[in-house]
Amino acid sequence: MIGVTQVWISITVPMARQALIQAEAGGSRRTIANRTLIALANGYLDFAAEHGGHWHALFDFRLPDGQDLPEDHLCQQDALFQHLEAPLAVLQPGLPLSEKSLLARSLFSAAHGMVLLGLEGKLVQLPLPYLREQVALVVSAMGRGLETP
Repeated sequence: MIGVTQVWISITVPMARQALIQAEAGGSRRTIANRTLIALANGYLDFAAEHGGHWHALFDFRLPDGQDLPEDHLCQQDALFQHLEAPLAVLQPGLPLSEKSLLARSLFSAAHGMVLLGLEGKLVQLPLPYLREQVALVVSAMGRGLETP
């Protein structure tokens, strides 16, 4: 499992960096934060589409009953979720860290559900460009809904 996680990190961290570069192409801090969330979600979709075996291995793996994830794996997860927490901090600056962490995981779960159902054609068959548009639309709506006045 750790080997697959390391592959995921080696692929997604550069994708996240590229997403941030593209998202920061001008605009307000909120606009950049929203673009960042969209770019990260679509980067995640691209990872799942291009590396389906590794992607499925991450989520299909089950630990034996009573065994917890290793601490270093949890630290790697936290590091990945910080890519979501940073733009969320811009959209919700007063949100306590624990709530921001939970919100990042909830946003990821929503995007993951769209990616999973979309790529597997569970609800509707969508070509990848249309799925990318739908992911962007939903993540954008969530991001705009999170903006504080």
